[in-house]
Amino acid sequence: NEKLKIENAELKEKNVNMENIIAKEDFLKNEYNLYLKNKESLLSANVIALDSNSLLIRFNINKGSKDGVKVGDIIVQGTVGEDENTYIKAVVGKVIEVGYNWSKVSSLVDSSSNVSFNVVRTQSYGGQENNLLSGFMYKSDADIIVGDKLVTSGRGGIFPSDLYIGEVTEVKSSENNLEKKISVKSPVDFTTLFRVFVIRGNGDGNE
Repeated sequence: NEKLKIENAELKEKNVNMENIIAKEDFLKNEYNLYLKNKESLLSANVIALDSNSLLIRFNINKGSKDGVKVGDIIVQGTVGEDENTYIKAVVGKVIEVGYNWSKVSSLVDSSSNVSFNVVRTQSYGGQENNLLSGFMYKSDADIIVGDKLVTSGRGGIFPSDLYIGEVTEVKSSENNLEKKISVKSPVDFTTLFRVFVIRGNGDGNE
């Protein structure tokens, strides 16, 4: 009986590990393919600590000044692009504090991120509103529909341009009809982040 219990426990552990691998399969494939095409500019990092919240609003990574990470560096993940076999950078957040062997990241769902964006289809311009990945269009007659893709605009100098933010899931007019409110689904799962990329050379050099 004891032998069977041990074997059963081992099988359960293997099953959990296999399910974990399967669940991460798409992520690992996207990560690998993005890295292959951007080896010189990307630094891989693991998430090592996070704020006491199920949503990773702010978290630490295991790379710091000894690895060349600087305040303002951009954090991304790999995701599939519009065209077949293309892999693009999906924005996760930015580095806000750097230690010798760690850095703190403010993610896109942090209300302090203030990312501005362009609509890929129309190049209409808008901005993030709060930590639920929602935002607004600066013009009430802006051409934006459910399914539109958003990328960073590069305005303001916080995020470089053309990083993928996500897909519009809802569009509605504000109460005063002066702007359009939108909801956005990011390809990044901010509840299960465990590994990310740092884009080298985007920091401002401040510690």
